[in-house]
Amino acid sequence: MKKDIAQSLLDIFNDATFGHALDDDDRIKLKELEQDLINALRE
Repeated sequence: MKKDIAQSLLDIFNDATFGHALDDDDRIKLKELEQDLINALRE
């Protein structure tokens, strides 16, 4: 679970790093990942 979250975050940051603007899907995904990460850290 935590590895999936980290990989998804890396994918988004890599996109941003290489000049791809974050679109609405990325923003939604980031909010979901934020919640997943909070939940994972509480476990």
